[in-house]
Amino acid sequence: VSWDEAMEFCRRLTEKERAAKRLPRDAIYSLPTESQWEYACRADTKTTTYAGDMIVLGKNNAPVLNDIAWYGGNCGVGYKARGWSVNFPEQAFPGRGGGPRRVGQKTANAWNLRDMLGNLYEWVEDWSGYYPQRDVIDPRGASDTGKKIFRGGAWKHLATMSRAARRFEEIPTIRLNY
Repeated sequence: VSWDEAMEFCRRLTEKERAAKRLPRDAIYSLPTESQWEYACRADTKTTTYAGDMIVLGKNNAPVLNDIAWYGGNCGVGYKARGWSVNFPEQAFPGRGGGPRRVGQKTANAWNLRDMLGNLYEWVEDWSGYYPQRDVIDPRGASDTGKKIFRGGAWKHLATMSRAARRFEEIPTIRLNY
């Protein structure tokens, strides 16, 4: 889904839950800020991933990811749905087809959050921009720069793209299969 569609979903869910009196009047559903997303992904860790530091043995071979994320190195393992042809270089588990997976199949972080890395990128609320050059708590993103941030890595991308600190940007109307 596009960022615009994700935000529309949040708006409609807020409306529905308020009408059902299950959501306080001043609360809303929304995408997390970029800093909220990273905080949730890390779950009180300081390493490359919430399962430990990443050692990359090849473009698509990072053992720490195999239990926590679907990425270019393992996206073909047991894949049974109609998928896309994959023959990525240096795969940990070479396969012929891959694609997005149902959530919850990989090991959760310490806060029991799953699929924070790999499988599908996750939109965040913030516009793309540089980080502040000073210490800040829960920083907000830049003003409208034309592109929104997404985080977490995806099933078809290199191991190094599935780490807590990696960020990506794209126009908010784009829809991708990863």
